[in-house]
Amino acid sequence: MSEKKGCTRCGLCCTFPDPHVMVCPELTPVDIGRLIEAKRPDLIVRLGDRSGIRSVTVTTHSKCAALTTDKDGKAVCSIYEFRPEVCREWEAGCALCQHYKNLARRKL
Repeated sequence: MSEKKGCTRCGLCCTFPDPHVMVCPELTPVDIGRLIEAKRPDLIVRLGDRSGIRSVTVTTHSKCAALTTDKDGKAVCSIYEFRPEVCREWEAGCALCQHYKNLARRKL
């Protein structure tokens, strides 16, 4: 069994390998309320009866529009205090986190 590691601020949890992803993750009504409270309604995309956070295309992949980097190039969530529930539930170092890191290593 592998040991879980803490967050390395790589940003892979907020990045999608498909450059055509336009919206992710899906937002709940509570999430939408948080983004409005944060004065970031620009991040909300509505598709029919569903809503999500806008994604931006970066060459070969997409990333959450709220994902930025600090002066050291580490990933930073610009809405961390107001982030959606699915992001709050993400566990750094979990199996999916490690899987994303392994996939990224293979692409290098």
